[in-house]
Amino acid sequence: VQARYRFAEPIGVEVSAGYFGDLSRYEQRMDVPVSLSAMLHTPGYVPIGAYLFAGVTAEYRDYDLSMRGGNHVRGGLVGPHAGAGVLVNLGPDMTLDWDVKFTSYLNDTASEFGGTSRHNIGTTLSLNYYF
Repeated sequence: VQARYRFAEPIGVEVSAGYFGDLSRYEQRMDVPVSLSAMLHTPGYVPIGAYLFAGVTAEYRDYDLSMRGGNHVRGGLVGPHAGAGVLVNLGPDMTLDWDVKFTSYLNDTASEFGGTSRHNIGTTLSLNYYF
């Protein structure tokens, strides 16, 4: 889920939240990231545009890896992120966006016990409606 607002033609902000879970016989994993980003868009209305963004991500994670011989890892992570994306204008109110985001968590992620890696690269494909 994401919400975007443009203060001026090329400058905006984005708030996003997600949920990722994995329930299997051997592990139960849950990640809930929330991100706040400043965005810089290609100015004007163009058929294909681009944007850069940077901000901070906070993530709650709960990993029960005891069935695999690991630990139960629970807690929060915080770190900066940056990324870039491209968008295709599908009309005056709709875009198709694809972006790539690099996040670097500042605190311990317990990756040696199956937790999140300290540095993550993620990608998002989204259909956006503006009103």
